[in-house]
Amino acid sequence: MKKWMVCALVVVCAFVAACASSVQRRQDGVESRPAGEKFSKVELTVDPAATTDPNDLVRFEDQKLQAMIERNLEASGLIDKASLSLVRVVITDIRVRSTFNAFMWGFMAGDDHIVGDVSLIGDKGEPRHTFKVSASYALGGFAGMNETRMGWLFEEFSKLTLAEIKGEPAAGGK
Repeated sequence: MKKWMVCALVVVCAFVAACASSVQRRQDGVESRPAGEKFSKVELTVDPAATTDPNDLVRFEDQKLQAMIERNLEASGLIDKASLSLVRVVITDIRVRSTFNAFMWGFMAGDDHIVGDVSLIGDKGEPRHTFKVSASYALGGFAGMNETRMGWLFEEFSKLTLAEIKGEPAAGGK
């Protein structure tokens, strides 16, 4: 009976730690988004030091992440093509497990994650607010397929970014 309890505890801990996300605000004295400010676009780049594995860059589709962030901003009424302000995202850390490793080994193969610095750039080109967004996914099994994992990561990263821009508390955010 003890063996089953230990196994159940390990499984529960694995599921609790499987998906995590956070937002860390910079203590740089820069104000948050002024009420009513809208943005013309999202500018997303990947830092060359974000990964040492070239396969991560093949599996990570930066255009999809950028489009998802833009869609969430637009759905919230925060996109205005005439605005001079923009949202700048620099991806600083990426890890994407192979489908085989995610499927076969699940959380034991580590996690997939995206970490990025987000800056709200004002109409004069100055950063108004900067924060770090982190999303990770460690489940496997049938949920281990690349589309499922990356879709969840992109959506979580986008939701956290939107919540911070709007000044709302985000689930998992700090």
